[in-house]
Amino acid sequence: LGALKQGHSKAASPGGSELLDIQGSALSAEARENWRVRVMALLISSFASTGDYTVATHLCETALGACSAERRCAVLLQAARLRLQIGEIEAARRLVTKAGQLASITSSEQQACTLVEGMVQFAESAHSKALHTFEKLLASLPPAAKGAITPPDAVIESVIDSEGSFRLAVLNNIALCHLNLCNLSKAIQVLEDGIKADFRGHLDNSIVFNLCTLYDLAKPKEQSQQCKEDLFFVTQLLGISERFDRAADFRL
Repeated sequence: LGALKQGHSKAASPGGSELLDIQGSALSAEARENWRVRVMALLISSFASTGDYTVATHLCETALGACSAERRCAVLLQAARLRLQIGEIEAARRLVTKAGQLASITSSEQQACTLVEGMVQFAESAHSKALHTFEKLLASLPPAAKGAITPPDAVIESVIDSEGSFRLAVLNNIALCHLNLCNLSKAIQVLEDGIKADFRGHLDNSIVFNLCTLYDLAKPKEQSQQCKEDLFFVTQLLGISERFDRAADFRL
């Protein structure tokens, strides 16, 4: 990070050397900044994925001081998610509020703010309120393109944990709210309806695992086993079974 910021690599040799692009030319100031942002994002993601949320949070909030205006919302929301992971709910709420008050907020950023706002409400055990927030957000999303998984943009990527769509993150959160409100049948229906709306696009690891877990919680063992076998059979019919681990994802 220091080398990218200064424009040279101190670690390359005792005397240092320029950072070069693939053609052997020195990186421009803009290119160095782009790479610095990428490296910082990777560091934050790596620490978060190994459970070192304190370090990840420190890095994320350090990045706030140097990030560009177009990245500020993404970094604020990522910091809010990390604060939630370490149980600092009020700090997370302040970060979400700050993100929502940015002057140049886009519709995508507003949707991401709403998602994290719902997560804050959930963390406060306001499950009914969080459910309303997530359902309102889902209703505002455009219909999903059949069979397509749209890569998330920088803002959406900062607030969801999977490589799937923003819609899947919302569906999973709605189901989780119903689970905590002791409405298992509704939680199952939400995920099943989501899958039926777009089999190829919405059958991802997180949806499958959560649905199979709900089957185990809500149904007798034999019925649950059959439901999970049927779901796995659907992935075979669609030719996408290789996406999944039968034991880990389907709990079979």
